[in-house]
Amino acid sequence: AEYMGLTEDLISGLVKSITGSYFLKYHPKGPETEEVRVIDFTPPFRRFDMIPELEKRTGVQFPKDLASEEANAFFDKLCREHKVECSHPRSTARLIDKL
Repeated sequence: AEYMGLTEDLISGLVKSITGSYFLKYHPKGPETEEVRVIDFTPPFRRFDMIPELEKRTGVQFPKDLASEEANAFFDKLCREHKVECSHPRSTARLIDKL
């Protein structure tokens, strides 16, 4: 938890120092487009457990043994179904990070 707070302070402080506020405007399709999203870096950041949150958002229960070949095949398929790109090597850890 200590590192989470340190990281939170670093990121929110950096955004505030550069932009003058905790809000950052983002153009997901490039700066020449009109679509703008605002990202709020105001601390404290929302915290969640990664695996339960991914299970909730994908609507599927993940394998318990994440080190198994079956788990790797499961996450490979899940990434493909959700159109999540992951270059090689497609390890279970990298696939989960991309999700």
